[in-house]
This record gives sequence, C-alpha cells and structure tokens, in this order.
Amino acid sequence: MKTYWHVTAVENFVKIQNEGLKLNEGRIFLFDKKEYASSIAVNQCGLKDYALFRVSYLDESKLQADNVAEFTDHAQWICDEFIPSTKIKFLGCYKVVLGRSHV
Repeated sequence: MKTYWHVTAVENFVKIQNEGLKLNEGRIFLFDKKEYASSIAVNQCGLKDYALFRVSYLDESKLQADNVAEFTDHAQWICDEFIPSTKIKFLGCYKVVLGRSHV
C-alpha cells in the first residue's frame, strides 16, 4: 500500500475527517510527497491556510497520472472514487506566513 498526500482549505478538514474524501468536480487530487502537496496548496491553489491529510490508498489501478503534472516538478494523481475516512489521517492545519508553511 502506497502513501499519498491530499491538501484542502482548512474549512473542509472536519467534514473530510468525518466523512472521507468525496469527489470534487469528479476527482480527488493526490500527491506522491507531502512537500509537493504543501507546495501546491500555497503556490497553485493560493491557500493562506490549509489542512494536510495522509492517504493510504489500496487500489492503485484506480489512480490516473495527471497530465499537467508531467510539466511540473511533482507527481500528481487523480482518483475518481470516494476514499473512506478509514484510509485517511489528518496531519494538521498549516498557516502560510511570508510564503512558508507553519503548523
């Protein structure tokens, strides 16, 4: 089982923690490394505060490589099915101060 990472706006973390990761516009974005997820939250999503989750995903055949990720320095995956809360672990909320993340 491989570990992936997911980031979201802080206001979503309680619902995700209780109900799992649901499809947002037909997909869930996962990252190979925690640092990539954090970088995306700040640099591409423009989040000032974000929540980070570790995702233990069993069925890797359901993941698709994100074509856009081929042109960046990170590995991003798209999952098109619900991930239950038993497969995710909330790691914390982070605040971006002067371009850097802080717990």
